[in-house]
Amino acid sequence: MSKEDKELEENIKDMWKRLRITYNSTIQEYIEALTGHIKNLERRRESPQEKLKAVQKRVDKINEELQEIDDEIVFAKGEQAKYFTLKLERGERTKLGEIKISEKRDRN
Repeated sequence: MSKEDKELEENIKDMWKRLRITYNSTIQEYIEALTGHIKNLERRRESPQEKLKAVQKRVDKINEELQEIDDEIVFAKGEQAKYFTLKLERGERTKLGEIKISEKRDRN
């Protein structure tokens, strides 16, 4: 008997114990016990499934917030580049320290 067959046999024996089925039980009793067991399992599954949906909604909301922040960062960097470009076009002098300071603010 293979390892998988042994595991299957053990699982069946465990299920029979939970369902209170013996070799003397009728097929009808077995089917009724399985039907009840399936209903119980489906009910047990509902709670974790609802929790999963709630967690997924929170994850989606956090992803949306992150996307909004990323969009704002991209926009701010674009505006910053326009500002320094305009200063260059006007011939204004921009100290490198001014650019470095603004880059540090962007990173934070």
